Amino acid sequence: MTWHIDDRALESYVAGTADSASGSSAEQHLVHCAGCRERLAVLVPGDLLDRAWTGVLEDVQAPRPSLVERMLCRLGVSTDQALLLWTAPAFRAPWLAATALTVAFVALAATTSDTRGLVLFLVVAPLLPVAGVALAYGPDADEAYEITTAAPASALRLVLLRTVAVLVTTLPLIVVAGWLVPGQEGLAVTWLAPSLAAVTATLAASTWTSVSRAALAVCVIWGVLVVSVAGPGFASPTTAIAPPNIPWYLVLAIVCVVVLWRRGGRLHQLGGIS
Repeated sequence: MTWHIDDRALESYVAGTADSASGSSAEQHLVHCAGCRERLAVLVPGDLLDRAWTGVLEDVQAPRPSLVERMLCRLGVSTDQALLLWTAPAFRAPWLAATALTVAFVALAATTSDTRGLVLFLVVAPLLPVAGVALAYGPDADEAYEITTAAPASALRLVLLRTVAVLVTTLPLIVVAGWLVPGQEGLAVTWLAPSLAAVTATLAASTWTSVSRAALAVCVIWGVLVVSVAGPGFASPTTAIAPPNIPWYLVLAIVCVVVLWRRGGRLHQLGGIS
């Protein structure tokens, strides 16, 4: 080396007050000059390099929160719970795409077909949220199951948060589809009562068995109920959601909520799987 960084320039570089040209020149020189690096080490505060390295590791290892996570945090959800919500399948593109396609198919069937299409809509619409709940937690469906079980929060709270996420992403699509069915103005909202009952029944039953088995049982029961009360040739396709039946679904939902609340501790293994 024919020259070295003078003391004043080195002090400016350490303090961060050097201009861009001087700073770049100093950096290039420090790469090749061990003597100036030794002088630099004397001027650098003892913990500066440790703090800088810690900052680098945090930036590299901690990904930037997604838009949904940031929105959830603004609504009062903690950072760790926002991450657990974001990992739920209800926010994943495949689930959203499958839900949209299914809703479009059953809405088209109800619009262009005979009463069979309407029965198909009434069978599928209330059960789509149930399918989302089945994918929301438990080792047989949740890709983030291990992280979820290690989260410092009760299983019941996490399950309810993910259920809300499912409902937020699913219900609006089906409500809109219901408004498109001609001659069935009330269809857009009347299916919400049995859907609420089906979701809460799935959650309550999952305190005894896995959530996937609970969801399957609820789906079978609802499908059999809709088809059987529709009558021969599906002459009365909307009997299952007739106004006199709506209060019974609400009563069932309340009972299931009570059961879930009292047995919520059984969800410590998520879905009753030991």
